[in-house]
Amino acid sequence: MRIRISIFIVLLFLGGMAVGVYAQESQKVVLFIEGYGGDTTGIGSFEDIGSSNFASALRQEGFLVQSTSATKGIDIGSAQVLVINRPYKAIPQPEINKIKSFVESGGGLFLIGDNKKWNIDPVINPLSSNFGIGFNGNQLAEPIENTKDDVHNLLIKDFSNHAITSGVEVIGYFGGGYLTTTSENIVGSTTKESWIDINDNSRLDGKTEPYNKFIVIAAAEYGQGRVVAIADGTLFENLNYGNYDSNKLAINSIKWLSGDITGSADTRGLSLSNVSTVYKYVTLYIMLLILITALLAFSVEESKQEISKNIKQFVAAILIGGILGGLIESGNLPYFSALIAGGVGGNLSVKKFTHNSHVLGAIAGGFSTVIGVLIGYLITGKVGFSFIPVNPLTSIGVSLFLGVFSGALFGTGKRSVES
Repeated sequence: MRIRISIFIVLLFLGGMAVGVYAQESQKVVLFIEGYGGDTTGIGSFEDIGSSNFASALRQEGFLVQSTSATKGIDIGSAQVLVINRPYKAIPQPEINKIKSFVESGGGLFLIGDNKKWNIDPVINPLSSNFGIGFNGNQLAEPIENTKDDVHNLLIKDFSNHAITSGVEVIGYFGGGYLTTTSENIVGSTTKESWIDINDNSRLDGKTEPYNKFIVIAAAEYGQGRVVAIADGTLFENLNYGNYDSNKLAINSIKWLSGDITGSADTRGLSLSNVSTVYKYVTLYIMLLILITALLAFSVEESKQEISKNIKQFVAAILIGGILGGLIESGNLPYFSALIAGGVGGNLSVKKFTHNSHVLGAIAGGFSTVIGVLIGYLITGKVGFSFIPVNPLTSIGVSLFLGVFSGALFGTGKRSVES
């Protein structure tokens, strides 16, 4: 029986890794193009104006996040989405043509601008104009009562009914410029009381500074691809990421650009098009568990008899282990939670068993771990460590293996009749 237990665990581990490899290959790639001057805003920067938190959140959603330097020419590779964040060095025309063709062929492009001190307008407009979008770096302002604490720190609440604004109620817009585009591309706007602070003196200077509603977020379709443009980069900085609803806007935008969310209408709530990829691959692991369970556990007559006699206890123990593991998972202790979920589920489920308790404990531990991962994800929206850029699918695979191992280790019945 010890050989059977070993075979069970090895097969489950190998199967889990195979699913992980498949998941890795099928992940959508988000490519941050760096080297146009915005180096400190890159995904590897942990500075306040860096984008490492944004990149980590994308990994948690199942995207494969990469960066490339534009200094020797853009290598788009297998990317589905390109991100260009606050460039202030000229983008060569051949690179503009390459990006334009990429979008036209079905790719997604996320353009992030800012106010004129970055000198972004003359750099980004030769690219964005191809998609009917223009950037203007003059800072927007609003009466102080409409802002956070400064006339330039706007709170944007006026959004159109679009997929990228799903769940977005308000975003902080700190010192950003504005966009020009056609009406069908407008996604987010200021109030009618805002003005262009051309003189940068924090007050409305009569007729020289126009006031009106200004466009701050735009989304366009071009050929078979999509473009999202935002005229303020502070939303996605480490310092501000997660303030108000900037994180929802960021993730929604990438999902829409990659095709995970279809259509331009608001898609609030769960649907097949916007359920996280985490669910898809957790489902694969569950199927794997069921398959191995059928091949190994239920091929033994004693195992079938044990489960049929104690089915309520078996299921209840799995749920108890899963709930406990999920609560621990939500505390940012994913692998420890897998050991606890697997051990508790495995041990409690086979307390009355007299045959094959270690194998059945391993099975129960595996199911408890999967339930724990799902509960943890529902509570936090994350899988694995939030502070380490670990692929969530890899995290699930490791957790499942630890849960199965713990279930087998602690799955001790009334007596060892393992034969």
